[in-house]
Amino acid sequence: MGERVKRRRGRSGSPAAARPGGAAPDPRAAATRLALAAAVVLALAATAGAADAAQARPARIVTASSVALRSAPRTTGTLLRRLDLGTHLEVLGSTRGGWIRVRAGRTLGWIAAAHTARLDRRNPAEAFRPVVARLTDDPGRLDFARLAALERALVASRPARGEDPALELLRLEVVGAAASRVERRVPRNPDRARWVRAHQGEIMYYESGGTWQRDPRAVWRLWERNRASQVAEEIAWQASRPAGVECEDDTGCWLRTAWESRGRYLRLYKRGAHAAAALADLHQQARIAAGYACDGPDARAPDARLIADIRRAAQATRSTAARPLLADLDRIERACRGHAGPPG
Repeated sequence: MGERVKRRRGRSGSPAAARPGGAAPDPRAAATRLALAAAVVLALAATAGAADAAQARPARIVTASSVALRSAPRTTGTLLRRLDLGTHLEVLGSTRGGWIRVRAGRTLGWIAAAHTARLDRRNPAEAFRPVVARLTDDPGRLDFARLAALERALVASRPARGEDPALELLRLEVVGAAASRVERRVPRNPDRARWVRAHQGEIMYYESGGTWQRDPRAVWRLWERNRASQVAEEIAWQASRPAGVECEDDTGCWLRTAWESRGRYLRLYKRGAHAAAALADLHQQARIAAGYACDGPDARAPDARLIADIRRAAQATRSTAARPLLADLDRIERACRGHAGPPG
């Protein structure tokens, strides 16, 4: 005794297909879904096309601080916003009397061309290098907020894949400049405190000077990752910059600091582009060390192996610039003859 299966007839009288819910498919709903899917695909394609078009347009960066973006190509144009140093600009093609029409984020306006530089997306470091170089020429010209904004612009310029060592070296330079503006070990300002936490491993606090500085180990790690690149020597030179260590009257400390900084560069690039400058910096620190060398009957002599290492590195350069350094090492050895070496 089977049960009868009941069928519902549609308005046309034909039997509807049996469905779990008992309802027949609505052709209008299916058409609506197809139209929505097509609209989504077209929107995604348009977005990708717009992004590709933006990438194809010329780009520039802002090379000064607080530059005006105006509604018209003249100084009387309405001020739309102020742009930070390093801000990316999309050039929209129009130029007029030294002004360029650009897009900065979502804002369209005019900017004085003199305050911008061309940005090659394949080599962004070229545009940023002169901007960052001004920090060395005038360390006090930018406050913390502007330096942090410049670092963000450098981060925004990173390639989608891989690492641009030249760009990353510039970023670490800016990080060091920003760190020097942080006023205490635990900043009271919440923004600076967050920035310090975000940059652990790239900055370090020097108790002797009470200042934050770039951690040279972060730059040496960059060198390790890119030792075969064209900018490897420049990275090593930046990494070997003497840190703010206070040695007071400790001759051995002065020599160790010199050997671990410029001495490391000289070991890697004994005839490098900065070899003469490295010898000059080593000489400066050795001269200070010689002034304190074994000053007093109980003073200890610096490690003889350390002096020998510095001497060998200086002689390997075969440069006349090594002579003052070698002379100071001789002075230290003469002054410390008969004194005991460092403990341990």
